[in-house]
Amino acid sequence: MLLQASFQEHRLTVLLSPPWVEYLLSDYTDRLRIADAMGRGHVLGFHHHDVTHNSGDGWDGYQSVGIEACIEAGHTAADCGGSTAGFDGILRDVSVEAAYAQFEDLMEVLFTQHFVDRTPYELGFSASHGTDDDYRDLEWQDGAVYSQRRAASLIDSTNCNSLNGVAVTELGSIHLAVGNQLAPAAGEPEPSDIVSALGTAGPGEYVGTTIHAWEYRSARFDDSGESFTVVPVNDDEKIRDLFQSLRAEFESTNDPRYMAVPMHEILDQEGPLLGCVGAGLNYP
Repeated sequence: MLLQASFQEHRLTVLLSPPWVEYLLSDYTDRLRIADAMGRGHVLGFHHHDVTHNSGDGWDGYQSVGIEACIEAGHTAADCGGSTAGFDGILRDVSVEAAYAQFEDLMEVLFTQHFVDRTPYELGFSASHGTDDDYRDLEWQDGAVYSQRRAASLIDSTNCNSLNGVAVTELGSIHLAVGNQLAPAAGEPEPSDIVSALGTAGPGEYVGTTIHAWEYRSARFDDSGESFTVVPVNDDEKIRDLFQSLRAEFESTNDPRYMAVPMHEILDQEGPLLGCVGAGLNYP
């Protein structure tokens, strides 16, 4: 997917869950591939599903909210007691702080061993898709000043939020109707809807979308039974067509909004305007 985006000169934000971070720290070959993608303008960030995440693969098994809050979110006392079971069944005894520290270690390896440009990646990104902002506040990591948040529609605007004492500039995004574990949820837009939405967006409005890496493959998981089965689909073609369509609109209109850019390029411009620079807040 990154190669297809690069071919059309789009640049994406790639959010890594903790297992992906661990894998890239251990695998030199694929780390080279990621370093090459970053050299083409793609950006890495950290991704965490908190204990309130109740869709798709759910909670990722990392927590820093305390046993009581974890139980209140609907998990068993055993799961909340330290060795927590993530959606892949692996027992963990790792806090969000420790997982985020590993992400920072990965970024430092990319900076120092693979000579990736340190600016602006050193700030990092973070995203948590829980239904309750209290958990995002409790687990937010210092230094993460950008965030993706759920949006109700394709067209959205940025906002400033204070999470755990950090001034965070947020950009809404909505999941595209591709490759979900179940059938696409009601209201999820098709990739082809993005071009028309951009044509109606006003000043200060943006189109933010999300897909998962495995949704780019020509398969979808169907969990309607007791086990997962693979259902062939053509969602990779949908995304390739989207990249091409956006590039064609850009060449026709010379409107830069049709080119995908990393979150920070929008949020760096909007942050000061939103009042994210203020006393007691750590916005750079």
